[in-house]
Amino acid sequence: MDPIGRAVYKAIIDGKWLDIIYVNQKKETTRYWIGIKDISPRIKMLTVDGFNIAKAPEPTELKIYFDSIQSAKVIDGTYYPRNEKLIADIKENFENYSFLTFSPVNLDVLNYYAECNQLDSEACQSDYQLITGIDDEEVTRKGYYELSEVQFQELAFHFQKQLNQNQAFRRTIEIALNQLSLKTEEGLYVLAYRRLLFDIKRKRLIPAPEVSLNWEFKSGEGKFRMSQFLGEDDQHLLQDFEKNQKIITDKIQEYVQGNVKIDDLPHVYYLEREFSVDLYSEYHGIVKMFQEERAPKPLLAFFGRFQAPSRRRKNWPIILLDKKVDIDQLLAIHKALKHPLTYVQGPPGSGKTKTIVNTILSAFFSERTVLVASQNNHPLNGIYQQLRNLTYRDRPILFPAIRLGNKDVVFEAIQEIREMLAKAKEIQVFEKSLARNKISHERRTKRLSEVLEKHELKLDLDERADAAKEMLSQIAQPSVQIFLQASQVDLKKRLQEIGSIEEENLEELIDFDEEELRKYLYYIGAKHIKRLLEPAYEEFRKILEIEDDGERVAQFNRYLSSELNLKQFLRAFPIVITTNVSSCRLGPPEVHFDLTIIDEAGQCTPAVSLLPILRGKNLMILGDPEQLKPVTVLDPKDNERLRKKYKIGDKYDYLENSIYRVYELVDIITKPILLSSHYRCHKKI
Repeated sequence: MDPIGRAVYKAIIDGKWLDIIYVNQKKETTRYWIGIKDISPRIKMLTVDGFNIAKAPEPTELKIYFDSIQSAKVIDGTYYPRNEKLIADIKENFENYSFLTFSPVNLDVLNYYAECNQLDSEACQSDYQLITGIDDEEVTRKGYYELSEVQFQELAFHFQKQLNQNQAFRRTIEIALNQLSLKTEEGLYVLAYRRLLFDIKRKRLIPAPEVSLNWEFKSGEGKFRMSQFLGEDDQHLLQDFEKNQKIITDKIQEYVQGNVKIDDLPHVYYLEREFSVDLYSEYHGIVKMFQEERAPKPLLAFFGRFQAPSRRRKNWPIILLDKKVDIDQLLAIHKALKHPLTYVQGPPGSGKTKTIVNTILSAFFSERTVLVASQNNHPLNGIYQQLRNLTYRDRPILFPAIRLGNKDVVFEAIQEIREMLAKAKEIQVFEKSLARNKISHERRTKRLSEVLEKHELKLDLDERADAAKEMLSQIAQPSVQIFLQASQVDLKKRLQEIGSIEEENLEELIDFDEEELRKYLYYIGAKHIKRLLEPAYEEFRKILEIEDDGERVAQFNRYLSSELNLKQFLRAFPIVITTNVSSCRLGPPEVHFDLTIIDEAGQCTPAVSLLPILRGKNLMILGDPEQLKPVTVLDPKDNERLRKKYKIGDKYDYLENSIYRVYELVDIITKPILLSSHYRCHKKI
């Protein structure tokens, strides 16, 4: 499915207009705004209300062919009546509409997440006036606002301007009809409002049926929060704002003791939101991979399509910073290197960060690329600092990992690359010595990998034995009981053959010379950095020398947005550490890394976590599902409305589930690894 089909499908579901470029039978190109009335799927013909802002003042009914649409974009903030009969037909007979969508279920989840993400940002009052001379009271009196011809043209011009804006500048402005706002000395807080939607055909503003809430609101340099004006015990009243508006107003007045002015008159405000990434364009990469039947297993699992455990795979060498590891951590590293999906649970202090660092070292040793991501900077900074602090005989190891993110982080990264390159030039690398050193480490870790493979099999057999025992206690049919008893005997025999790994025997299995390992990392790291001196990196080196800081950062980001450039960059820096949202700057939305690692996944929203996930062939997620859920400012009523619109089940709920929780609910094949030891408590605990 191409982005045109997805845009058409979304416009139908959302009840919005589309901005299209269309080529007619005379090969003439025209730009239209269209509202889709119906579709004849057999001939791929759309019956639409079409409006040409430059040529025709009134919308007219048109028949257009899907294949003649050159581009399409949903016009947010517009209104067009939904054809419920058409929507039901698409859901029931989606094979007839295959030119629109590969699967309505998957597309609904992605559209739902994209809309949630847009609304999951703080609003503020915009200084930009979309239209002039609007009569606030007419909306309340008539239930809509009739636009004059001048106002209609003003609003159409604004929407046209929004459609033409640079996608890097992600800002939305919505027209809001005040329901309840608070005027304070620090500024205005629009607490509750209705969106006014642009009905292009009837030249009206239509109030949205639902009231929206701003749980947080920016005003000047400050920020308002709902909890400042309404006690936690009273916030349940917001679940039905219209019914409880009078009570809510009284409670706020009581809570703030008259220090604010409460306004419930139907003023029109313009609310502005900025969001950091266009998820629609990112998600198109997911859609494309499914369409071409090359979606990686982490994405298959996300949509509940990972239906069988991975087959026996090659064991990879495990490289450790030191011998202070336990069997759970070793198994997590072993599985992350070997399998497409690895889930690791562990509370704070259970060694998750150490597990990640050792996984990175092991992947790097086997010449694999790794993307490490998380919702926030704090866990990433800890991982990066451990890698940057590596030394060999008091000399810093130039480990080829780079920390990326916002403009300030990228600025620091460029400075570090310059410094690392200068130091690497002074290090002489002996290729034959490196090769011998690597072979030696591979031999030393072979026994450990074999034992971990047996331990992995033992855990699987233990689980199957428990399942057989439980089934035996519940099923009375003699033939089935005989089969289960025979299975138990076989499983018990296989478990005895495998034996078990005792923690005290681990040290003899972890056979490596730490001094020799650090020596290897010292020289192999320098070798990677020195690749930047090759002729193929001439353009990149020029970027490093740009004098203007802002331009240097912009050119660096632009360089990494290219698939070919990113591939080249990963030869020098195969380990990239960045936030979930900033990973969108790493090439187009395609698979670029052998392994993606998501840290603190229990606090990562699923919508943005898909950005690093779609860029990795394999996935390792670590987190504590018992910790607090991701922090969001999405209005629960908006979430409820969007869930209803897209028919989203509990498994994909944006507000209730982290990315870890989603995978836990949808992937019934992959079993999590529990890090059971705790390293921050006193030994007696």
